[in-house]
Amino acid sequence: MEENPSSTKHNVHTTSGDRDRRAHPVRDPIDRSAEARPEWHGPPIRVLFVNDHLGYAGGVIHGVARYLSTVLPNFDPREVEPILCIVGAWHPEAEHLRALGISPLFLDRKKWDPRALIDLISVIRRNKIQVVHLSGVKASLLGRLAGAVADCRSVIHVHDAIPLTPIMRFLHRLVSRWTDVALANSEPVRDHTIRQFSLPSHKVRVLLYGIKLEDFANPPHQSRERIRRELHLSKDIPTIGVLGRVSHVKGHSVLMRALALLLDRGRNVVLVVVGDGPERANCERLARQLGIEHAVRFMGHRSDIPAVLAAIDVVAMPSLWVEGFGLAALEAIAAGRPVVGSRVGGIPLTVIDGETGFLVPRGNVEDLADAIARILDDPALAARLSSGARRHARAFSIESHTERLVALYRDLIVPWS
Repeated sequence: MEENPSSTKHNVHTTSGDRDRRAHPVRDPIDRSAEARPEWHGPPIRVLFVNDHLGYAGGVIHGVARYLSTVLPNFDPREVEPILCIVGAWHPEAEHLRALGISPLFLDRKKWDPRALIDLISVIRRNKIQVVHLSGVKASLLGRLAGAVADCRSVIHVHDAIPLTPIMRFLHRLVSRWTDVALANSEPVRDHTIRQFSLPSHKVRVLLYGIKLEDFANPPHQSRERIRRELHLSKDIPTIGVLGRVSHVKGHSVLMRALALLLDRGRNVVLVVVGDGPERANCERLARQLGIEHAVRFMGHRSDIPAVLAAIDVVAMPSLWVEGFGLAALEAIAAGRPVVGSRVGGIPLTVIDGETGFLVPRGNVEDLADAIARILDDPALAARLSSGARRHARAFSIESHTERLVALYRDLIVPWS
C-alpha cells in the first residue's frame, strides 16, 4: 500500500456510551438551522473518504473524482480532517489532488480482492477514523463492514442511479444495518438508493452538489481568446460545448446528429467536445460519416474547465440515462452559459426550462437542435438565460455544501436533540 503522509495528530472525540450510538436515530442536519445545534468544542473530526477508483485509463476521471477534488480541500481543518483512500490502483489524478493538499492512499487491490477489507480496517484503526464516507459500489460494501468492525460511523454517498446487479443488491442489503446515513445528490437518486440498497427512507437524504462558484464566474483573464486560438476558431463563430466522459450514455452521438442538422440548415457553428472516454473513436468516426468533422473539435481531458467554458456559447447535456445530478450543467450555469439538457434525472435541478436554458426529451435530435438554435439566434434570449443561470447557481456554493457535511459528521459523533 502507498502510505498517506498524514499522521495521527488528534485524539478521538468521545462521549460516554459511544458504542451505543447506533441505537439512536441521527437527526437530519441537511435542512435544519445551524443556530439550533450546540456549539462544537471538540478536535477536528477524522473522516476517511473511500472510493473505488479515481478514473479510467489515459488519465480520464469521473464525476466523483471531480467532486472529491472540490470538497476535500474546502473543509476547515479545525472542523474536519479528511483522509482519502482509494481501493484500486494509482491514477494520475492523484497528482492533482496532492497539489490541492490531499494525499490519497491507494490500497492497490483488484476488484473484490478480500484483502481490501483487512486493509480498510487497518487504515481506520491506524488513523483513528470516526466517520467513513463511502462512494462506489465496492467501497460502500467493504467500507460499511470495515466501519462496523472498527466501530466508526458509516455514510454512503450515491452519485448516480445505475442499477446494481442482483448479486450486488443482495450483498448491499446484507450490510444495510451498518448504514448510519445515505446521501443522494438528487431526488431520483434518493429513490434509487432506497430501492436498490434496501434502506429505510428516513436514513436517505438529498445533499445537492456545491462548487467553487467564483472559479467559474471569474475565469482567468483572456480565457476566451486563448482557448479559441488553441481550437483555431474565430472570435465570433457560435460554439456548442459538451463536457464529461465520452460514453454512450452521455448522448454524444445524438448531439453530433443535431450538429449535422444545424449545419444542413445553413448555420455556421462548431461543437467542442471536452473530455475523453471509450466512445471517442466512435464519435470521431460518426463525425466523418456525417460529413461534419470540420465543425467538431475534440479537446480531450482538461483541468481548466472554467477557461474552456469561457470560450463556449451554449452547453449541451444530451444524456440518455438518468443523470444523478449533472455536475457539468452546474459548472456551465455558474459560468453563465445557457444549457440545453435532457429532461432526465437530476439535470432539471440546474437546467430550469426557460430560465437557465432549455430541457428537451432525451434522444430527440430535432428538439435538441431547435433549442440550441433558438439560443444562438437570439442574443437577447441568450443574455437573459445567462443572467438566470448565474443567479440560480448561487444556490450551489461549496461553502454551503461543506457546512452541511460538517453538521452531519458532528451529529453522527454526538447526537443532539
